[in-house]
Amino acid sequence: MAAAIAVVVTAYGPTVTDAIALTRVLRTRHPSVPVLVYYDPRHTNPRHLLALFQAGAAEILQTGDDDLRRVFASVLASAGHRVKSRRLLEQLEPLVPPQAKPILQYLIEKGDTPLSIEQAAAAVGIARRTLEKRLAALGYPPPETLIGWCRLLIAAQMLEDQGRSFDEVALELEFPSGMALRSMLKRYTGVSGRTARGGRGPVALVLRHLTAKLRTPQAAAAVRRSRVSDTRDLPS
Repeated sequence: MAAAIAVVVTAYGPTVTDAIALTRVLRTRHPSVPVLVYYDPRHTNPRHLLALFQAGAAEILQTGDDDLRRVFASVLASAGHRVKSRRLLEQLEPLVPPQAKPILQYLIEKGDTPLSIEQAAAAVGIARRTLEKRLAALGYPPPETLIGWCRLLIAAQMLEDQGRSFDEVALELEFPSGMALRSMLKRYTGVSGRTARGGRGPVALVLRHLTAKLRTPQAAAAVRRSRVSDTRDLPS
């Protein structure tokens, strides 16, 4: 399961109850692996679909779709991206105080698409100005720069595949061009595209520089305060 991108669970008629239970077990034991449920609408009560989502299903697909191969490919690609994003977030999480985790999680998970500051702020339920103040208080880069870092991190992840060119990655992530992606990499890390693909690889390079941006005195103090608070809340 450690190497799995996703797990597909079938839910037909009398097996739906088993599928719900299996989905719950999979999500508990392997929280980083999304569960895709494949069901037959002719033999599945709508209440079961709600139960499947509550059990932790990431996506629910129905039989009879004329373009099922495309749907599965799209869903699996999306699921794979979420898993990889979660792994990246896990590496940054120890540095990030609670007040910044939701926005960082959102930006990394949505790093495969262009975002505006307003979209990012709305996604975590705050106003743009509040987001700007919150990041500034932690000594973090402004929202537009943090969005860029997270976009670059996802691009670096894709560039780990030596068979993918900068032009291909730029097209998939909706950068203006491969040259624009190379220029961004150089601007943010000081390293050329060719050099970035050597050594420890693009992800390690971008993570190292992004970590330096997030390891601020203000953020470290907020993390310490959070840990002290968590300790106090533990039962004696």
